[in-house]
Order: sequence, then structure tokens, then C-alpha cells
Amino acid sequence: MAMKRIVVVEADEPRMKQAINIVRQQKIAEVIILGAEPGAGNQLDRAIEMLQQGKADGVVAGVSYPSAAVIRASFKVKKGLVSSFFVMRKGKRNMLFADCAVNIHPGAEQLAEIGMQAAASARQLGLDPVVAFLSFSTKGSAQHEEVSRVRKAAELAQAALDVPVDGELQLDAAINPEVCRVKCPECRVQGRANVLIFPELQSANIGYKLVKELAGFQAIGPILQGLQKPVNDLSRGADVEEIVEVIRMTAMQAEGK
Repeated sequence: MAMKRIVVVEADEPRMKQAINIVRQQKIAEVIILGAEPGAGNQLDRAIEMLQQGKADGVVAGVSYPSAAVIRASFKVKKGLVSSFFVMRKGKRNMLFADCAVNIHPGAEQLAEIGMQAAASARQLGLDPVVAFLSFSTKGSAQHEEVSRVRKAAELAQAALDVPVDGELQLDAAINPEVCRVKCPECRVQGRANVLIFPELQSANIGYKLVKELAGFQAIGPILQGLQKPVNDLSRGADVEEIVEVIRMTAMQAEGK
């Protein structure tokens, strides 16, 4: 099967140059280069017209300018709600955190959709998804409209997915089996969640950066969901390995379209 054609914007950036060499050496994807000369926004637009014209299978950009530019460009190929996730990796452990980059305060229906998208993305990346909708409450331990929003989202996702889903859950109950047994012994995820759905963007963004900076996890992304063809952003602090992994995941997303 032919390698997927991934357009890379900002190819003149030193980290991107190294990443492209690795991608080509490992035959992860066929890289199409667009440079980052003045007018990078225009380069991004060109990368998107290539997707729309069938001349490329995916786009990766973002090491030199804000995520907002990449996300706005991706809306030209959206097919529904656009959201995002990070793959948080340490050793052999992989987790998905969503939505860390797009939707500031999603309603219950949007939050449920983000969870469904993240579960599908986890499967696409070779994980068996176990989905937890996070809150400051575990199964009614606190009452608030924000808790009700998360609970409703979890219920909608449960009805639509054939994987373990539960919420509202505090983080420790979601990922620690012993805590889960104490707080909610009937919980569907049993403290083994690997797909964490945060209640809103602020907590999601803070959460993934805490895990990266304090626990030494690698943060790969943000990877966008809800597009006809994959367009993925890079953190401006991404290292070479993270760039390579985003390109790899973009090719995997293109394979699944």
C-alpha cells in the first residue's frame, strides 16, 4: 500500500527539518514540503487547497505560529464538530486527553460528541478505549449545574458507544482501581480509563501540561478530530520526536478515512 502524502508547512524550521529526515528514513509517510517564508498563512491555505483537490492526504503545521491559525484552516475540511486530543505517553502507557485545544466550554451534547470522537480515535491508534468523563464530583458526591452537564454527556456517550464509559468521575476514581472501588464500586471503567474527557478547555489544557511537566509524560498533539481529512497542529514547544509522532498519527488518520 502506498504511503500517505502528508504536507508539512514550516519545513525550514530546524526541528521540522530533522523530523522530516526521520519520517523519510523510517518510511512513515511521503512528505510534501511547503516552506515557512513570509506569508506562512498562505502556505497553510495552499496545504489545505491540496487536501481539497486530492493532491495530499493530510497536513501538519504549527511549530512557528499559534494553534488558532491551524485550527481555523482545518475548518475548511470539517465534517461536524471539530475537537482535539493529546496522546500522553510514558513508556508503554498511552492515554488520550480531550478536548485540549478547540472547544472552550462545550454543552452536554458537544461534550458527549467529543467523547465519542476520542473513543474512535483511540481505536484508530490501536488502543481499546475506556472512557471517563471527568468532574470535581464522583457519581453524585457533589451537586452543581457543571456536574449535571458532565453527567448528561456521559449518559449520551454510554448510549452511543460499545466500550466502557462512565461519568461524572473525579480523576482518581477514573484511573486508580483502588480508589474507584471505594468511591464507586459499580463504575463501568473500574479505575482503568485511558481516554479522559475534561469538562472544558481550561482544565484540559492545564491538565495535559501538568502531566507533561510534573510526571514526565510526552505530549503528542493536539490531534484534531471531526475533519474530512486530517489536519494536525503542533505545539510550538514540540521536540523532534513529538513532531515525528504527529506526522505518524496524521498518516494513520488518513489511512482510516
